[in-house]
Amino acid sequence: MVGERTRGRGQLILVGALLLATVIFGLSLLLNSMLFTGATGDTGAGAAVEETNHLDFDVELSARELLVRLNHGDRNRTATELGDVAENQVSNFSRALAESKARSSSMAVNVTYNNDSSSFGRRILQTENADISDDDGDLDWTPVDGDARVGWFSLNVNGSATDSGDGISIVARNGTSGKDVTLDLTMNDTGIEVDSKPSWGAKVSDFCGAERSQILLDLYAGSGFTDNCEFPGIGTLDRPTTIEVDADGEFYGKYAIVTNSSTSTIEAHTDPCGPGIPADPCAAPAIWEATVTTIAQGDSVQFATTDNVTVYTNER
Repeated sequence: MVGERTRGRGQLILVGALLLATVIFGLSLLLNSMLFTGATGDTGAGAAVEETNHLDFDVELSARELLVRLNHGDRNRTATELGDVAENQVSNFSRALAESKARSSSMAVNVTYNNDSSSFGRRILQTENADISDDDGDLDWTPVDGDARVGWFSLNVNGSATDSGDGISIVARNGTSGKDVTLDLTMNDTGIEVDSKPSWGAKVSDFCGAERSQILLDLYAGSGFTDNCEFPGIGTLDRPTTIEVDADGEFYGKYAIVTNSSTSTIEAHTDPCGPGIPADPCAAPAIWEATVTTIAQGDSVQFATTDNVTVYTNER
């Protein structure tokens, strides 16, 4: 009898333990469900905010790339014509972005460009192969002299028209810090030897190879477009304000320099671009800072921001 009572008590304890475990398990499921529901609710709002942050960055990046292409797309546009083209093309970009967002989410997006509050600079350029000189044919000249900030300098050298051994020296200066970078370019049979000499450091040399006798260089960033060459470019000055050019022989090519404003020095060495000779240097308008407004509306967030996008210097 005693053994039966003991077994009965043991069975009751076992059943009670099972019931208690079931209750605890059920409560833990309920608690986890509540926590998960709350967490997913917070994540939904957080994800929407995160998406708008990414959207603002993507719009700024895309607008910068689009405006660079528009600035360099036509030699003979006036500032008014360039502004109209920019407004139209940003509108086209906005429609494409809105369609993309509509397919991937419930967010509605609109991007606009405001030309009235945007600012223009100058693009000093030569669009046909010729010696790199000023209007008077002087090979030693100063395209930009201290009054404007430089944000772009591309050079496309025609290797088949430039004699081996000929060179060109380009000096960029920062008028505030007094620092400078000298780029010595020397042509040979297969490309260009580049010696970059920052005033604050050691000389860096590299070779930039030709592609079909053309050598395309980004002198601002310090790299070759068609090669993997790299060197300290004039952008290492942070704010280059002066560009001096001295060619040793007839160094043939095309180039474009973009500054944040027009100055008397620029106008003295270049005529306004128009139906002139493409081999002569001229100054065309370029959008330097663009006012871009982005509006986004979704189920859990409404977002609007206006950014002053600096087209060439990645500043905000």
